[in-house]
Amino acid sequence: MRMAEMNVYENVQQQTKDSSHKKIDSSIKQSSTKLVVVVASLALLVAVISLILSSIAMTTQQEQSKEIIATIKDFQAQINKLQKNLTMINKITDDIRTESSLLQANFTKMIQSQVEHLTQDFQAQMHNLQKNLTMINKITDDIRTESSLLQANFSKIIQSQVEHLTQDFQSQTKILEKNLTAKFEKETSSLQSSVSQLRNLTSCIGGFIYENHCIQLPYVVGKFVSYKEALEICSGSLAEVTSDEMNEIIYRYIARTWVSDVGETIHQGLHVWLGSTFQVLDNPRNLITLKNGEKITLSNWQPTFPKTTDSQADRVVMYVQFIDHENRGISNRLPSLEYVVPLCSRAI
Repeated sequence: MRMAEMNVYENVQQQTKDSSHKKIDSSIKQSSTKLVVVVASLALLVAVISLILSSIAMTTQQEQSKEIIATIKDFQAQINKLQKNLTMINKITDDIRTESSLLQANFTKMIQSQVEHLTQDFQAQMHNLQKNLTMINKITDDIRTESSLLQANFSKIIQSQVEHLTQDFQSQTKILEKNLTAKFEKETSSLQSSVSQLRNLTSCIGGFIYENHCIQLPYVVGKFVSYKEALEICSGSLAEVTSDEMNEIIYRYIARTWVSDVGETIHQGLHVWLGSTFQVLDNPRNLITLKNGEKITLSNWQPTFPKTTDSQADRVVMYVQFIDHENRGISNRLPSLEYVVPLCSRAI
C-alpha cells in the first residue's frame, strides 16, 4: 500500500512539473519569437541606413544631406529607444523566468503538501477502514459463534421439548390406555353381568329370582316323582325355604304357575319337594336343617306337623292348596311320598 501511495505522489508531482515546464517554455518561445522579429527589423533598418548613407555620399546637395542626416538621427533615436525597450523586454523575460521558477517551486511545494495531506488522509481512512474491517470481522465471528450457540441451544431446547412432549404423550397414552382398559373392563364386566343377568332371566323363564337364585318348577304339567327322581331332575339342587317371607313367595308362585298333573285323580293341592331336611328325634325346637348345615326355625307348618314319631320322615315338603288354603304349609315326610313334584333352585 505504501508503494502505491508513493507511485501516486510521484505521478502527481511529475505531471505538475511537466505542466509548469510546458507553460514556461511556451512563454519563453513567445518572447524569443518577438525578439527574433525585433532583431530582423533592426537588421533591415541597418541595411536601409547603409543604403541612405551611400546615397548621401553620392549626393552633393547639402540641404538634402541635412534632412537625411536629421532623418537618420531620428531613426537612430528610434533604434535606441527600441534597444532600450528590448533591454526592458529582456529584463521582463528574466523576471518572468524568476517568477516562473518561484511559482514552480511554490506550486511544487503546494502540490507536495496537498499530496502529503491527501496521503495522510488516505492513510488515516485506510487505517480506519482496516480498523472497521477488523471490527466487522470480529462482529462476524461473534455472530457466527452466537449463531452456533443459539443453534445448539435451540436444538437442545427442541430436543428437550420433543422428549418432554414424547414423555407426556406416552404418559397420557398410558393413562388413557389404562383408563380405557379399566373402562373397557368395567363396561365389559357390566355387559357380561347384563348378559349373564339376561341369560339368567332368559333361563329362568317360568320361574323367579330370589337372592341370586332361580327358583323354578321344571314343568307345570306333568307327573309326580319320588325324592330321588326330583334330585335327578333338578341336578341335585332342590329349592329351600329360608324364611317365612320366602315361603310366602314360593307358595304364591306355585299356586299361580302349576297347571295340572297327567293322572286321572283330581287333587285339591300339590306337594312340592324341598332341599331341606328335618331331624325328627331330639329336636324340641323343630329346627329345619339347610343344605349348608345351617339350622333355622319356620312358623308356617301344616296342621299336625311336624311329625316326630317316625324317624325316617326327614324330608321337608311344601303343600300348596288350590281351593281351601287352610291346610297349606310345610311338613316333614318320608322320601317315598307320592304325588309330589320337584322345585328346582339354581344359582345365577
